[in-house]
Amino acid sequence: MEVNGRITLKEFERQSSVLLGERINVLVPFYSSSNRSSHSNDTELIVELRREIASCHATIDELQTKIVICEKSQRLSNEVEVEYEDLVKFLYEQLRQYKINETNQLKQIRANDQLIQKLFNYLSIYVNEPKDEHVLAQLKYEYEQQQKSLQNSNDISIISTNKYRQQF
Repeated sequence: MEVNGRITLKEFERQSSVLLGERINVLVPFYSSSNRSSHSNDTELIVELRREIASCHATIDELQTKIVICEKSQRLSNEVEVEYEDLVKFLYEQLRQYKINETNQLKQIRANDQLIQKLFNYLSIYVNEPKDEHVLAQLKYEYEQQQKSLQNSNDISIISTNKYRQQF
């Protein structure tokens, strides 16, 4: 085909191929020189791509290592959480047992106190001599001192226990 009296490159190659009986490609020398210049660019590009791929592999390895570390940390965290829960359960059980023991001891102290009061009343009924009255008065005084001391220590115990309860 002619355009403005000119022939296209494709048409020229076709007509030349028919006349000469072989395939004519006029642009081959340009392609091959272009290929040679782009070949060095391609090599540089390939080298760069290989570097990028190696960098990606290194990043993937780092991420896999971090994933393993995270998994181990998560397992350890779960173990610590279970141990913590067990410890809290144990402490609550100990606290409950302590309260039961404290209540039982207070009941026993009250029962002993009532028994001692009955003994003092019984003894005061059967005191015959002034000497016995003096001994009885001394025993009562010592007992009252012990009771005051015991009451003060129980008050402190009760206060500290209430503070402990408020924390939970």
